[in-house]
Amino acid sequence: MSGSLKDQSIAALIWVFLDKVGSSTVNFIVTIILARLLTPEDFGLVAMV
Repeated sequence: MSGSLKDQSIAALIWVFLDKVGSSTVNFIVTIILARLLTPEDFGLVAMV
């Protein structure tokens, strides 16, 4: 491993940020797709889980 602790910490912070943004984006898209495909009653059941 090369680089200072500061550089490694910044790189890790960037990866964590990208992971959180990517995960939130995928969850948002899946929610939109489910809302379009399911009936309101079924979507409500999915939302409770």
